Amino acid sequence: MKSTILLLCLFLGLTLFASACGKGDTGNKTAIRTTGEVIFNKNCSACHQKGGVGKIGLAPSIRNRDFLAIASDDFIRTTIKSGRPGTSMPSRSDLKNSEIDQIIAYLRSLPIANPIEVKVDWEKKISGNVSEGAKKFATFCAHCHGKKGEGYASGGSGPAIGKKGFLNTASDDYIFQTLKHGRIGTPMKSFIGARGLANLSIADTHDIIAYLRSLNGK
Repeated sequence: MKSTILLLCLFLGLTLFASACGKGDTGNKTAIRTTGEVIFNKNCSACHQKGGVGKIGLAPSIRNRDFLAIASDDFIRTTIKSGRPGTSMPSRSDLKNSEIDQIIAYLRSLPIANPIEVKVDWEKKISGNVSEGAKKFATFCAHCHGKKGEGYASGGSGPAIGKKGFLNTASDDYIFQTLKHGRIGTPMKSFIGARGLANLSIADTHDIIAYLRSLNGK
């Protein structure tokens, strides 16, 4: 009888402990989100707007479902710390790592309709035909991103993707997955297959990526 009571007490104690830890974790996540939102509003919202919805011609959406599925925490962290030279995105090396982590946690906590998961290979190298890629880029991408990917500076609706700040941070597969999925709720649509905006083949996208790499921020 005593052993039964002892086991019951032990079980109840562990249950209460687990419950308390769970509440603590929830409270901690809420605190991180709140702190991250404050830091984001102070340092990022002037360009990326409240909630990170972005503004065409100024800064892209970074609370976008597809962006958050494709961009890793390291990608976002590097972008914040290094900025995008030649664009309106400055280096924010003044922010502490803990502050950047809280910004990322805030972005990850934002409600997203119909979330998706995308596995990006950050080491994958893609080969393609540069000259063919230049033609396809001019046809399908330059209208929004500029003739050489200059972005908003060219008067287009898309951010700079031909400059070193982007090309040094984005992997080939990151660019491919962006072409594949697009950015829901923005002018950037999927470009691959019959349902894509341009019905590009995989080989077509590889040519475009090869062309972007040839620019090397020129």
